Amino acid sequence: SISFYVGFYHLLIYIRRRQFREHLTFSLLCFTVVFYDAFCVGLYNATSVIEGAQWQRAQFISLALFVTAFLWFVSVYTGQKPGSVIFFFSLFYLLAVIVQLMDRSDFTFMMDRPSIKHIVFPGFTVTYYEVILGPFTALQSFMGLIASAYILVMGFRYFKDGHRREAMPLILATGLMYAAGFHDTM
Repeated sequence: SISFYVGFYHLLIYIRRRQFREHLTFSLLCFTVVFYDAFCVGLYNATSVIEGAQWQRAQFISLALFVTAFLWFVSVYTGQKPGSVIFFFSLFYLLAVIVQLMDRSDFTFMMDRPSIKHIVFPGFTVTYYEVILGPFTALQSFMGLIASAYILVMGFRYFKDGHRREAMPLILATGLMYAAGFHDTM
């Protein structure tokens, strides 16, 4: 709900002040987080491997949109013109959305290889159902690491160009994104 509120707030700012495109790209970034979080709730409440795999697929679609929105936001925020790297990632993730929506083979998710996880808390256990990633989805994850490294490079470049105060939140956010991604794979 916080991401939705922040996204809506920045969308309203953009509507009033269209010359500040960073509000639009940040708003879109927030909305991709809202979708990802909703799909996480679905995954954690799934009662079967098939249902879990459907939520997993939705997560990867939202992650493709997230990475694209993050790249465009950073480009606008730092004032760096979107070059061929951002266009390449945008095209790759557009392809990823199409493949995730259309493909139901082992190319995206190996439905015959469940990954059931049990998380033990004091007093109760949470069980959630996933499946092993197929080669394309694994590639999509790897491309996310490369894209986030590129975002980090853009942040450091912005820092070196004398925008230290503005670059620090971007660099810290990218670091938190790495930490969250690492935590999610455990």
